[in-house]
Amino acid sequence: AVVSTQSTGISPLIKAIFNCTTMEEIYKIQNLIENHQMDQVIENHLPTLQNLFLSLSYGILPVCQPQRKKVSKAQRALVKKIQTGSKARAKKLLNENRTEITNFFSIVKDSIKLARNSFNRFS
Repeated sequence: AVVSTQSTGISPLIKAIFNCTTMEEIYKIQNLIENHQMDQVIENHLPTLQNLFLSLSYGILPVCQPQRKKVSKAQRALVKKIQTGSKARAKKLLNENRTEITNFFSIVKDSIKLARNSFNRFS
């Protein structure tokens, strides 16, 4: 069940924690983005993508330091607009910035891979 900030009065951070995004969902979105299927991302995964961006901005889903350095100011601003915007605004931003989103998701992918490899090495 998706937790709504409007119905419960909880903060966006708590919402992101309760609406955690699974690795399977991240990879599904990543594949759609890499295959330039942004329309499917918008139609089927927009709330998940917004939660993912919210989780990234609060550090719930960490972007490792080497990848963090690759995120441009423009990408940070775009992510913030998408995560906080209405559904209509987020759709518009995603459609207008497909290349930037693809580049940003490659950074997320690299960070997840680095975190996974580190966990596997030390667990």
